[in-house]
Amino acid sequence: MAEDAGPQDDGLLEELQALRRVYVQRLPGLMEAITSGFQALAENSWDREAGITLHRMVHSLTGTSGTYGLREVSQAARQLEAELDAVLKTALPPSTAAWASLKATMVRLDSLAWETRLDSAAPAEGVPSATTDSGNRVHLVSPTASGSDALCQTLERKGFQVTVFSSPGRFHAQLVAEHGNRPSIVVLDMARSDDTTPLPELVEQLGLNTHPGIPLVVSIRQDDLCTRIAAARAGARNCLPHPLDPERLGEVLSQLSGGSNPSPWRVLLVDDEPMALQAHAIHLRQAGTTVQ
Repeated sequence: MAEDAGPQDDGLLEELQALRRVYVQRLPGLMEAITSGFQALAENSWDREAGITLHRMVHSLTGTSGTYGLREVSQAARQLEAELDAVLKTALPPSTAAWASLKATMVRLDSLAWETRLDSAAPAEGVPSATTDSGNRVHLVSPTASGSDALCQTLERKGFQVTVFSSPGRFHAQLVAEHGNRPSIVVLDMARSDDTTPLPELVEQLGLNTHPGIPLVVSIRQDDLCTRIAAARAGARNCLPHPLDPERLGEVLSQLSGGSNPSPWRVLLVDDEPMALQAHAIHLRQAGTTVQ
């Protein structure tokens, strides 16, 4: 069974929430600059350079508000950014209809930002939960669960903790019920020859769309390019032909769990918003990444 998140994970969440509170306190100033720039454009003749400056400010708000979990603010800012971008591409002043749409979007953005300021104590949307994966917890979803004993024994000898589910629905129910015991990796075994359910639908039934950090390995009976592309589009990190080879599966699981990666990736984060960099660093630490 998974262990609850330790003090370090709680500390990372507290740090992220603290950054969010600071950002929410800065939000009125950011919105005042955007609102002033918008009003200046609306009240005077169209100035392309001023429009570019406003677009840049809105673009920054789109990214930073999303980083701190202010999803609705980020979506409204993205809409305003897209509308400004469309106008700037024409090199002409906005039409009457374009202005009406811009003003409506601006009003909605300001309203959502105001609601956020009033509710600054609310938890951030999209912030990862405090639970972390041990790295070796594997959930095997297979219609032929009774015939998976040999596979499970091989994986367990390699140090993996394997739990078997007979259907995607049963797996999803367990995933929802046990927030603190999420799997590190999910293996979907397409073993049953009479199962005609499309692969994307089976993956959707797993409910991993709300857990993008959990890798999915899919066993496919028809090992061709089209099937592999469909699996990748559905969210599979890796595809293996059926029947599953325990040794090959073990290698793939080790790679996904970080057990055999002698040359880790080095990622350089570049952002003109220092607080956003801090938030990204916290997310990476929660995922087990060493951040310098």
